[in-house]
This record gives sequence, structure tokens and C-alpha cells, in this order.
Amino acid sequence: MKKLKFRAIGLVCATLFAGSAMAQQVTLRLHQFLPPQATIPAKAIIPWAQKVEKESGGKIKVQMFHAMQMGGSPAQLFDQAKDGVAFAFSMNKATYDKLPPDLKKVIDNNSGLEAAAMFGRAMDEGDKAGRDIAAKAGNNLVTLDAAETQRWLRTASSVESDWVTEVAKKGIDGKKLASEARALIAKYNR
Repeated sequence: MKKLKFRAIGLVCATLFAGSAMAQQVTLRLHQFLPPQATIPAKAIIPWAQKVEKESGGKIKVQMFHAMQMGGSPAQLFDQAKDGVAFAFSMNKATYDKLPPDLKKVIDNNSGLEAAAMFGRAMDEGDKAGRDIAAKAGNNLVTLDAAETQRWLRTASSVESDWVTEVAKKGIDGKKLASEARALIAKYNR
């Protein structure tokens, strides 16, 4: 009878601990608008998700929804992340806050400048491949000269100005963010 009680207690304890271990498992839904074979998903998003899953010891699973499979439009992706419907590289704060410290560390280690650089390299490699294909096909490749580049920048400046105004209404210093982004572009464009 004593052995049976100890086995029963052991089974209950094992079940409780297994439940708490399973509670540590998290599934992040990553929704994006490109097909999985496109450069960014194939060379950056999928490898990033695999790295996160591996570094978390399988505690984080990244469920990917390519090509707008969850519905909506590309313009709505940020709102889907903000509302907690999907994870994005602008992760929902409430979702992040619910993660235990060890899983926050995995996300933190796979975010920021290092992750942005990985995505940038993937895009550069994809652009190079596309450019090579276009050149081999005999397409006319145009490189903007300095004057034309400045004209494009002046023309696009209203987009930045509108964005700064829009995010200011949300309490975000868009001017500062744009300035920091330009500084980083200059730094890594050398």
C-alpha cells in the first residue's frame, strides 16, 4: 500500500512538473507577405526561426505564415503584431513580456543589429543574384548619378515627414529614429 501511495504521489508530481515544463513552451506566429521561396524568407526568416528554435532547446516554436496566409494586407502586418495576432520583428510587447527569462534571452540574442545585418546580407545576396540574371539577359541596368539620387531623396522626403508626424501622435520621436537610421545607414554603407 505504501509503495502504491509513493507511486501515485510520484506520478502526480511528475505530471505537475511536466505541466510546468510544457507551460514554458511558446509558439510564435510569424506572418509575412512573401512566398517562402523568396530571398528574405528563404535566406533570412526561415534560418532565423530555425536558429531561435534550436537555441531555445525547442521551447520556442516559430509557426510561419507566408504570403499573407492569415489574411489582411501587407500594410496591416504591423497592426496584427501589435494586436497580438502574430509575431513580427516588431514583436507584440505583451507576448514578449509573458516569456520566461530564458526565452526572452533567446529572442534578445536573435534581435537588433545582428539580426538586421543577417537580413541585410540575405537581401544583398538576393539582389546580386537578380542583378546577375538581369545582366545576362541583356537588360539595361541603370545606376543613378549623385544629382539624380539627390532628386529622389528630395522627392521622398515628404514620405518621411508624413511618417514623423504620424508617429508623433503615438508619442514616438520619429525625427530621432529617422536620424539614427540615417546614421546607421551611413556607418554600414562604407
